[in-house]
Amino acid sequence: MRPLPRPAPLLLSLLLAACATVPSPPRGTSPSDADGVLATQRGWWRALATGDTAFLEAHSAQPLTLTLSSGLTLDRAAAIAQSLSFAGSSPPAFGWSEETVRVVAPGVVVATTRSTETVGLTSSAYRYLTVLEREGAGWRVLSAQSTRDAVFTPRLTAAEAGPMGDYVGEYRGPRGGTVRVVARDSVLAMVEPSGRELRMEPIGPSLFEFDYVSPGGMIIRIAFARDANGRVTSANRLIPGSITTLVRVP
Repeated sequence: MRPLPRPAPLLLSLLLAACATVPSPPRGTSPSDADGVLATQRGWWRALATGDTAFLEAHSAQPLTLTLSSGLTLDRAAAIAQSLSFAGSSPPAFGWSEETVRVVAPGVVVATTRSTETVGLTSSAYRYLTVLEREGAGWRVLSAQSTRDAVFTPRLTAAEAGPMGDYVGEYRGPRGGTVRVVARDSVLAMVEPSGRELRMEPIGPSLFEFDYVSPGGMIIRIAFARDANGRVTSANRLIPGSITTLVRVP
C-alpha cells in the first residue's frame, strides 16, 4: 500500500493545537441513565442519614469529599463513620423535589435535589449537590454537599396566638441599643432605631418568627420570656448557634 505523505511541521503543530484547545463535547445521558443517577443520589443521602454503610461503601468513590451544611468536611472513611453514628435512631421520611442531572464530562454528572426530612413532628429541609461518576452499569459519588434550606414555620391563627399587648414595649440589647415591639393586628413588629419595622408572626407560645430570610440565609426567631407573675421580661433573638437577649425596659 502506498504510504501517506507526512504533513509539514507547521501543519502538524496546528493540528495538535486544535486538538488540544477544542475538547470533545460531553455525551448526554439517556432517560435510564438519568433515572439511575437520581436513584443513586437519593439512596446515597438516605444511606448517610440512616447508617446504611453497605450502600455508602458500594456507591462512594475513592477519594470522596463530603461537605455538610454545618461546614464539616469529611473524606470517605469519615463520611462512613459519621453515617454509622446515626444507625439505630429513628429513620427520617424523605420527600424529594426539583431533581436535575447535568452532564459535565463523559461519564461524570452533577445532580441536584431538594429534600425534606421528617422525623415525628420535626422536619428539616436541605438542598443536595452530588457529583457522580459512572462505574460499570451504575454510578458512584465523587463529591457531595448539603445546604440547609430556610423554610418558614407554620403560623398560628390570631385565636391561637392570643393577645399581642403582652409583648409591646422597649427592649435593650447587650450593647445598650434599644428597639421597640409594637402590635400590628394579629402580629408584632420590631422597630429598629432607624425606624425600620421587621414583621414577626406567631408560631408557638410566646414564640415568633420574622417573615424574611436574612442575608446569611437564616430565619430569625424571637422567644419572649416571662417572670413568675407572667409578665414578659425579655426577648431572646434565636439564630442557629447564637442567642441574643434583649431585656425589657421597665
